[in-house]
Order: sequence, then C-alpha cells, then structure tokens
Amino acid sequence: MDHPFLPHYFRNFRRLYSCELQLMSFLPELKSSTGSKHLREEIEDLVGFCRERRNTLELLALSHGFSAAGDECSEMATLINTEWKALQKGYAADFQNDFVSDLCEALHRKLIQDYCIARSLAAKVDFADDVKRFDVVIDRLIEAFPEVWSRTGRSFSAVAA
Repeated sequence: MDHPFLPHYFRNFRRLYSCELQLMSFLPELKSSTGSKHLREEIEDLVGFCRERRNTLELLALSHGFSAAGDECSEMATLINTEWKALQKGYAADFQNDFVSDLCEALHRKLIQDYCIARSLAAKVDFADDVKRFDVVIDRLIEAFPEVWSRTGRSFSAVAA
C-alpha cells in the first residue's frame, strides 16, 4: 500500500527539479548582467552546483521509477521574472552588483525551504537514501548562503527534524 504522503513527496520533488532547471537557465543571464568579475565567477559556481543538484534529483527519480519532470514551480518562476524585470529596468542600476547578490540569496532562500520540505516528506515515506542526499544538499546550500539561514530566524534542526 502506498504511503499517504507519497503523492505529496513526488509533487514536491518535481517542483524542486523545475526550480533547478529554471535556475540553470536564469543564472547565466544574471551572470552577464553584473560587472563584477568576482560575482560572475560565484554565479558560474552556482550554475555548477545547480547541475549537481539536478543530477542528484534525476538519479533519485530513477531509483524510484518516476520522471523528475512534470510540475512547474510557479513560485520560482514568479520570483525570477519579477526580479529580472526590476534589474532590466535599471531600478538597481546604482547598486547592480548588490542587487544581483541579493537576488541570488533570495532564489536560494526558496531552495533551502523547498529542500527542507522534500527532506521532511522523504523521511515520512521512509526514503532513507533521499533523506541522506537532501541533508547533503541542504548543508551545502546553507554553507554557500549562511546569511539566508540566519535571516529566517529558524534553526536547521527544527526544520529538518
């Protein structure tokens, strides 16, 4: 018998996959909008990290016999589109590099939250390997964006438990 949380897990999983694909498309555009060589290099590293996470999701999906594609994450799309329009219109022209950095932080704040939810659902449906892999991803995201986590006012152990 299927676990009652299984459909929720797979839907959340597919949304995460969609987020990663959207980021992999958007980050190169964002990279080209900054004049800072250092920030461009950091964004390129983020694209590589997105690929790693996408690959992890694809491998997990294969291990469960389902497709990772399917559910678009409209929240990520809205976040990207709204911020990208502001950047293109020049609202942040004087602070462009700060704006790009803040945008990367906002996008990854959403990812941290979504991966925490996926991890929790994986634990509920007894997918121990998924939980371990999500723990690694969450830890790496928090290491890459420690300011994101500190602004949420929550501890990792409270969400991941």
